Amino acid sequence: MTTETPAPEIKTQYFGYGSNLWLAQMAIRCPQSKVVGLGILRGWKWFINGRGYANIVPSPEDPVYGMVYELIPSDVASLDHHEEVPQIYTKKTMEIESQIAGNVQALVYIDTGIVEEGEPKKKYVYRISLGISDAVARGLPRCYIDKYIRRFIVPGGWEEVVEVLGGA
Repeated sequence: MTTETPAPEIKTQYFGYGSNLWLAQMAIRCPQSKVVGLGILRGWKWFINGRGYANIVPSPEDPVYGMVYELIPSDVASLDHHEEVPQIYTKKTMEIESQIAGNVQALVYIDTGIVEEGEPKKKYVYRISLGISDAVARGLPRCYIDKYIRRFIVPGGWEEVVEVLGGA
């Protein structure tokens, strides 16, 4: 009697740079996801776009910090739903410098339709603030926050949330 071993599920590396920095949100959206650690995408710049959410655009001198996760296909499908692929975000596979795994090819979601800066949605400030707190705990440099994020998520935004939670 022979039994077939089920094929292993394909694992996809994913790079989250906005509210998906928040580990609890990712655990809900992608319940099988595993946190790999902090990562860097070079040659891109982080900002809040006209829709009120985090986005990135090519910028040779800039880096984007984010969280690298390992996803299975059902997690990718769930993330596609939450990120409104293909209506809002498109997916690209890009090289990410992972602090734990070295250079990896990771899935990155980008809004190519709205590339002008805007104000963050109030509900988004809360979610991204918790994500920033999680990322700071994993080594997100304060200088990155000061240079890129603070323009959009002002003091009293993420710092207030971190203080209330007793975080970094």
